[in-house]
Amino acid sequence: SAGTLEPGGPPVYAETDGRRVGVRTAPGRPVRVRVSDPVSGAGAPLTTLTLPGGGQTDRFHVGVRLAADGTAAL
Repeated sequence: SAGTLEPGGPPVYAETDGRRVGVRTAPGRPVRVRVSDPVSGAGAPLTTLTLPGGGQTDRFHVGVRLAADGTAAL
């Protein structure tokens, strides 16, 4: 489990087998960002963003902030 996103809590990353999940995308290709409830599985779209082109070793970090009212934003 990657953890639980909580207001004021530590960053949470998508993980599998204890390692962060990498996402590859072509330059200019839209990436949809969603948040999901770990208990019910219900999800909600946050936004769609476009990452710039880069090499295989380039990294981009997307941060999600969760407000006390339960809303999330990039």
